[in-house]
Amino acid sequence: MKIKLVATIVTANLFLISAAPVAAFDVHTHTAMTAEAIKQSQFSVSPNSSLVVKKLGLFDRPDIFGERYIDIGATITARKGASFETEVMKNVRTFGELAIPPDYSLSGWIIRGAIREDDNSIETPAGGSNGAGDEPGGVFERVYNHFYDPANNRPLTVNGVAFGNRSP
Repeated sequence: MKIKLVATIVTANLFLISAAPVAAFDVHTHTAMTAEAIKQSQFSVSPNSSLVVKKLGLFDRPDIFGERYIDIGATITARKGASFETEVMKNVRTFGELAIPPDYSLSGWIIRGAIREDDNSIETPAGGSNGAGDEPGGVFERVYNHFYDPANNRPLTVNGVAFGNRSP
């Protein structure tokens, strides 16, 4: 009888653990993963001697690109790096073991892009001067646009409901 009771308790605990909400790919996790990928990439140690960086016609130094970038969407707009991205990078730096590059270096801009790819209405702040954060059309679920089901030529779909756009 004791063995059966213990097995039931273990099963119940495992069920509770698996039913707990998980935030494995929030913006901080994606930032940390991107920083680690950059560290292991071909241009992490010395970006200016990297063949990849040279082939792209780039070179790296702190603030080489500055705080502005060109957003090519429905319109072409010069925009500034968001304080939200800076805050996420600052928070991830406090993890201690990760080397987060300077905010506006080449690697820093790659990390900013990873943060932006996780935009969603739960984590990405609204607000700003136009009430919509730094997105001209307002905060949207960009994170759902990472999926593609090639067998059915569709985006992320759960129980017949499509989320985001398909991304082949």
